Parts: sequence; structure tokens; C-alpha cells
Amino acid sequence: MPYLTNGANGRYINAVYVDGYREKKQWISTQLPLDNTVADFWQLLLENQTNIIIQLETSPTIFYPAKRAAPLKVGPFIITREKSISGDAAEIIHLDVRSDQGCMQVQVLVPNKWMSESLPLTDVIISLQEATLKLQQGMACSRMCVTCLDGSTKCGIYICAYNAIEKLNTEQMVDVYTSTVLAKLRRPQFISTIEQYGYLYQVLQDYIRDFGEYSNFR
Repeated sequence: MPYLTNGANGRYINAVYVDGYREKKQWISTQLPLDNTVADFWQLLLENQTNIIIQLETSPTIFYPAKRAAPLKVGPFIITREKSISGDAAEIIHLDVRSDQGCMQVQVLVPNKWMSESLPLTDVIISLQEATLKLQQGMACSRMCVTCLDGSTKCGIYICAYNAIEKLNTEQMVDVYTSTVLAKLRRPQFISTIEQYGYLYQVLQDYIRDFGEYSNFR
């Protein structure tokens, strides 16, 4: 679990590091902030220099300003919404986050079509993975935060699918079982149903269908 050196509610937050295909601790999986954990959420990202948030569900708590809203002040943090860009896969929200500890630019990806149902059409995951990868390439730090209401259900689906696609692209093969087990070692609640597990295979099958002509997948 991430350790906070200056947390408002103690040293820990409901979050875990999860390994990516390429890097250890590439992901931070956490629940959407509650009223009393917004400051700790931003402290978590600041201490880990995490510039990308993939927000997979609507937050019950305001943790960054709405469009045309004034900057949000929470604890030592001032969060300013600079602009929003609407894409085919997601809206990208650009934030400026400042405190007496430092400042950073953060970009939030909010999917256009995965805000209610637990398992979306596979093209939603595939398009979001592509959008995330493009955004990550422009960042100095590769660590990313994935957040949903419980910090596990949608986070687990997305992280496991993303890692599998990356491995498939690099090695032209992937062991879904092993990659899923490794992620579940970090958060056992990941991929908790047979439907979710089968969905990962469907994502890869449709990915190969769409992109297989460019790679020698097997």
C-alpha cells in the first residue's frame, strides 16, 4: 500500500500499487475520494508524481472543479481546471494542482461510454487503452492512477486488460491467467467473477480481430 508522509487521516489510504507489464508499481488503484479523503487523494498523487488519472465512474465527491468553476481548495491543495478536450474514447480534463509542497499538471481521462454498466463493449476498453497510452507517452512519470467507486471492480478490469494488451503487443502472446493472478496478489477483489475473467479474453480476441493484420499475434 502507498505510504503517505503527510496524510490528513494518517499514513495510509485505501489504495494499492499494482505492477504493469513493463514496470513495477506502474498503477495506483484506489477508490474515488470521499468527503474526508480528498486531501489525502491529492497527497497520494503528489508524493508519487502521478500525472494521469483514469476516472472510471462518476464521483460522489467533488475532487476537482467542474467546467467554468472556480478553483477548488481542499486542505493545502488548490486545484484549477485549465481546459477540457473531448475525444472519441474519453474526455481529457487538464488540471493544475498546487500546494506548499509543490505543483504538478494532471490529466484526467473520463470514459465516454463506461460510467454505469460493469462490463462495457470491448471497443470501449480498447479505445480507452489507446487514449491512455498516447497520454502517457507525453509524461515524465509512467505511473498512473485508476479510480472507481470501490477501488477494485472497474479498476481491476481496466488494469488487467491494459496489461494484457501491452504484453500481447510486445510478445505476440499473453497468459491471461498468470497476469490476472499477479494483479490479484495486490488486490484480491480484482476480477472477482467468471464473467469478468471471460471478458478479458473477449477484449483480447476483439483486439486481435481489429489489429491482427499489423502484428503476428498467436
